[in-house]
Amino acid sequence: MLTDKQKADLRKLLGPLLQEALNEGLGPAIQEEIGKMSRTP
Repeated sequence: MLTDKQKADLRKLLGPLLQEALNEGLGPAIQEEIGKMSRTP
């Protein structure tokens, strides 16, 4: 499980990348990847 600090760091790193991807219409693909990552123990 990630600590709050790790989550915050990830959000800082991924935030701009996710925003850019969403702007380019890649939202569903990104969400699918995140879903896969979330299901992996």
